[in-house]
Amino acid sequence: PRFASVTLNLEEDRARSSSEILKDVETRLAPFSDLDYQVLQPTDGPPSGAPVSVTFFGTDTEELKLLANDAADVLRELEGTRAVRSSGEDDANAFSLTIDRARAAELGVSLASVAGTLRGAVFGTEAITIKTGGEEIDVVVRVNLARDWNTPEEAAHATLDSVRELTVPGAQGPVALGSVLTATLAASSDTINREDEKRIATAQSQVGDGYVAREVSAEFERVFMENRELPSGVTMSLGGETEEVDQSFADTFRALGMGVLLVFAVLVVQFNQFRQALIVLTVVPLSLIGVLLGLLLTGEFLSFPTM
Repeated sequence: PRFASVTLNLEEDRARSSSEILKDVETRLAPFSDLDYQVLQPTDGPPSGAPVSVTFFGTDTEELKLLANDAADVLRELEGTRAVRSSGEDDANAFSLTIDRARAAELGVSLASVAGTLRGAVFGTEAITIKTGGEEIDVVVRVNLARDWNTPEEAAHATLDSVRELTVPGAQGPVALGSVLTATLAASSDTINREDEKRIATAQSQVGDGYVAREVSAEFERVFMENRELPSGVTMSLGGETEEVDQSFADTFRALGMGVLLVFAVLVVQFNQFRQALIVLTVVPLSLIGVLLGLLLTGEFLSFPTM
């Protein structure tokens, strides 16, 4: 695959908002059907992935991909979602070659020789490693499956018929692979994603301007589970910003609890009695009156720094 990245720095004095420009770029890229693109707007803070993320856990990869694709379809229908992607959409098709064991045994062809010939033809065999300039370069030798190539890039363009014409040793002499192989077209995936030792498939979405990831996630869960039941052995988890916010709140309140205990311990040591320490701590909640009133007057949100 080939990748390209373009970063746009917007002028401060402009007639359109960044969200409007983002939508304009998406509209202009839409006619290019042969491109797989994402138009994203950087956010404050460290990278956190997609705002809305749905993860399915299970053991059947194909079943998980279908669920992820269904989840992506539901996300596309919701208001406030954009740039929806599914991990199952990136899969391609590949030829699956199956050895006819009975036919191979009849012709005296070993399974190991068939597998070795196919690997050498498709992936190549490492012949030697050359050391030059402090670097090691692996020299890989492959079978010439594209005999009419004109450029090195065309040498990798082969047909299934050229694979069938390859020969392997047999009891009565060379045997064409086409005599012992059956080819079928099947879905193929380069990687199998796992989390906590379980196979996963995901659907993700960006959130439009004026929408909140938590609300979109809640609406998705309601719509998706309305007429569906997850297959046996499959679980669903809502992640993205919702998961990170929940984790941040949990960490914050955990730190708050530890802070209160430590302050109480210091007060007990200072006053040498529990009663005085408790009286001092009862003043802390009263500070919320001024804090909340100040936020109300200034129109600010109850953020983590405020807490």
